[in-house]
Amino acid sequence: MFCCRAKSETFSPLHRLFAVALVLLLVLIGLAPVQAHERSINSDTWFGIANEGFDPVSYFVDGEAHAGRETYRFEWGGVTWQFRSAHNKELFAQSPNAYIPSYGGYGAYGMAQGYRTNINPFAYLLTDGRLYLFASEESKSTWTQNMIGHRHLADQNWLSVAKGEN
Repeated sequence: MFCCRAKSETFSPLHRLFAVALVLLLVLIGLAPVQAHERSINSDTWFGIANEGFDPVSYFVDGEAHAGRETYRFEWGGVTWQFRSAHNKELFAQSPNAYIPSYGGYGAYGMAQGYRTNINPFAYLLTDGRLYLFASEESKSTWTQNMIGHRHLADQNWLSVAKGEN
């Protein structure tokens, strides 16, 4: 009668190291989205780029949205901001709070509804020295129909979101 017996195999140190590295990588990949959503500033999940890579200063200085460049980066608030020019980067560095979008760059109308939304950098409103970003032109239009009421709700909701309660 033929009987099978398992051959005793041992893993080399290199195989063990590879297995441990693979497990750690999978854990880190799994945690990355959770860590990104805990931020009070809306940013890219993997690279931590704020404002979809658009220059927040350009809304104020140029009156329109412009993509930032990797050449002009600045770390602030736990995320990376990109700028169109060295001048805009310097303006931001001198006074970041003057240029960061309201509600940490999450969609303003979504914040009024009590949740975070990503944004379309071309759907924005600059009023009373504040930059509001929106998920779409439709949400921007809805916001403007009752701007005072929506702003009040968004301001209230932002307090709990910024604290990590929402």
